[in-house]
Amino acid sequence: MTKHKRLVNEILLYLNKTYGDCLRVWEIDTGQAYAKYSVKRAFKTKNYKELKTIAYGKKGHPDITGIINGRWLGIEVKIMPDTQNPEQVKFQKMVETHGGIYILFKDTLPMEEQLLCLRRLTI
Repeated sequence: MTKHKRLVNEILLYLNKTYGDCLRVWEIDTGQAYAKYSVKRAFKTKNYKELKTIAYGKKGHPDITGIINGRWLGIEVKIMPDTQNPEQVKFQKMVETHGGIYILFKDTLPMEEQLLCLRRLTI
């Protein structure tokens, strides 16, 4: 398990334990995979140029998505020295423009300190 995946899991556990019924969070992955039909064909014909990819998720979507007392929540997890890519910055601006909450979570700061802003939404 990567350091990033481990940290995402720790955040999910912390949020569920700390905020209970006020919050629902889940992880959403983005990326691409090979179409099943093209894999079978490519192996059968040995022509791997036939492999077709299918994108899933939305570029720039944060690692953790949720709802906290009716508000959309996104948490992008970064292991330093990683930074947001342009799609992630655009997604953050869109979320904040529409009244959602976006947290850029960095592994160099304490978890409780970075997620403290959620406490005022649950009171």
